[in-house]
Amino acid sequence: MAALNDEYDKNAEASGVMPEHECTAQVTTSDYKTTANGNGKYIALTWTILDGPFANRTVFANYNIKNQNQTAQQIGNAEFAAVRIAIFGSKDKVVNDTMELHNVPCKLKIGCRKR
Repeated sequence: MAALNDEYDKNAEASGVMPEHECTAQVTTSDYKTTANGNGKYIALTWTILDGPFANRTVFANYNIKNQNQTAQQIGNAEFAAVRIAIFGSKDKVVNDTMELHNVPCKLKIGCRKR
């Protein structure tokens, strides 16, 4: 836990949640990380939106590639297959380094789920 000591602007306005929309975006940073518990791996991507009213905003996405929870692993691998289809036109593209995903404009559907 970290003490904040009121060192933030309590009157700041929220920047707003992006509504669901389609846009052109590209991966600008990436990493392959170990999960917090050390028992899995995930791909962390930062997407930069290139067009429309949200141009230059960033979206962060993590894809569980190896996970003890089989459902989480299946969802993560399916989502990463969708990324490969969006970027390369095929889920069969073998990605050896996340740098291969960078700077390739593609169409994304952005949205926010209420929790």
